[in-house]
Amino acid sequence: MASRKLTDIIRDVEAKVDLFQEVLLTKIAQNVVSNSPVDTGAYVNSFNFSTGRDSRKRATSSEGRPKMDESEAKGQALDNLMGDIKELPKDGKVYLNNRAPHARLVEDGNAAPGDHRWRRDGYKVFAKLDMSMPQLFEEALQEVGTK
Repeated sequence: MASRKLTDIIRDVEAKVDLFQEVLLTKIAQNVVSNSPVDTGAYVNSFNFSTGRDSRKRATSSEGRPKMDESEAKGQALDNLMGDIKELPKDGKVYLNNRAPHARLVEDGNAAPGDHRWRRDGYKVFAKLDMSMPQLFEEALQEVGTK
């Protein structure tokens, strides 16, 4: 009968937990980027993962910015988020932020009567993420379980 040291088992479990965090955060990043609108790229490139201490590292305004190619903006945003994931500690809370000055308008649309800065319903990027979390969690769990 084969036996393993308890420390080896614990090390394996810790490695799977670390991998799960990376896989789940990657799925979250892909979700918000794919559901984000692109005009100037300011909104999609203002997403960041943080531990709460550095949540304002990307807060881009769309004011005066030219239109940006959608695939280029989304590729840049995903690269930024993947860089954030690599820098995160393996323990503690992780936050997804979007600090663009117009983030609330993008999320909710023109919710305030008389506010004409936004002429459409919101894109509900965070609401869509919330609804997708059970599926993303399950997919990440299955992916890590097979490694």
